[in-house]
Amino acid sequence: MTYEKALSTLMNLTKDKEKKYKKKLISIKKFLIECNNAFYTSNEIIINNTEFDILLKEYNETLKRLKLLNKEKYKVTTSLFNDEKLNHQVLNLLGTLEKVNNIDEINKWVNSKIAEVDSNFVILVSLKYDGNSVCITYDKDGKIINATTRGKNGLGENVTNIFKNHSIYNPIGEEIAIKYEVITTDENYEHLLNNSEIKYANNRSVVSAILHRKDGDKFAKFLSLVPLEIRYLNETKKIKRYDQLKFIDEIVLKTGQPLFQFKYKILEDFDDEELISMKKQLKELEKFYNKINSSERLNLENFMFDGLVIEILDDDIRENLGYSDDLPNFSVAAKFDYLEAETKVIDVRFDYGRSGRITPVIQYEPIEFFGNVQQFTSISNYKRFNELKLRKGDIVRIQYRNYCDSY
Repeated sequence: MTYEKALSTLMNLTKDKEKKYKKKLISIKKFLIECNNAFYTSNEIIINNTEFDILLKEYNETLKRLKLLNKEKYKVTTSLFNDEKLNHQVLNLLGTLEKVNNIDEINKWVNSKIAEVDSNFVILVSLKYDGNSVCITYDKDGKIINATTRGKNGLGENVTNIFKNHSIYNPIGEEIAIKYEVITTDENYEHLLNNSEIKYANNRSVVSAILHRKDGDKFAKFLSLVPLEIRYLNETKKIKRYDQLKFIDEIVLKTGQPLFQFKYKILEDFDDEELISMKKQLKELEKFYNKINSSERLNLENFMFDGLVIEILDDDIRENLGYSDDLPNFSVAAKFDYLEAETKVIDVRFDYGRSGRITPVIQYEPIEFFGNVQQFTSISNYKRFNELKLRKGDIVRIQYRNYCDSY
């Protein structure tokens, strides 16, 4: 099966022939699981991350349309090895974000919020780290209580064992929960590749694979934790977002490794003590976005990030906007353009994968994205390979899409 065939099948499924469409759903479920496992545990990429997200969304929409969404037989889980579950300790701390794709959509989003709350506000912008979200809870002395991944429906994988030796400096002196983005640096990624039999596809797949392994604690030294948000475990008490940022800086400074600095910028510009200039903030935001949304970002950091997170800093406005379907209405993820590089094809081969698929692969002169050297690209199917008619010596442009290379 291919991405194109699976997507087309889903979009045309009807209940006319029940046995036939149910059989097709099972086949697509198996394909999704195969793609997920290949992406997170090997260097055999069947479809890239963007295609997987689109296909999984269409699959779930199809289940909903056919009233099969709650049938266990058809559910697709993205967990790999660690099947022990744990309830989230704090409501809405772990979750995803609405996404926009360019500066025009960013401006539209900001202006829609101004209209909605009938007020100006302060914008907080930070890097969108490309890893996996984890919530770790601590006692008043900073010793770990438990840790869980995002999962779904308030239930995540229990990863306490991986972080069992992880304690922090706790400046609050009460039980707290911290949302982290777990990443691996380029140095740790290379070190793991050179000292492991499993050749992970990229930095992000290293993180996902470790978090999903029952023996993930053996690889914890390769992980870094970026603290993004802090809450009291006692949810009747609140920490203002601005105070959270100060606590985060203090915790990182006084704890040290494996904590990693949360890189953010507050775009406030006061004409006087009362008035915040939104026009100036948006201009500064556009300048910041355009600067990083370029090839320059390849040399900015030694970890993977794929956009910016834009949020409203004002607590009253955040509370007023609230959440919709677990998505915060006061924050948005602004994705970056795909990275590109030109190179020359030096070989074409056909790989026989563990799944039994024969996949055309082109090898090209090495190019580098985010410190990772790329020299191979799998082409999704033979039909596409024939359309491209790639040969040795051809000049190709490689795009790095969600950190999976494409042609």
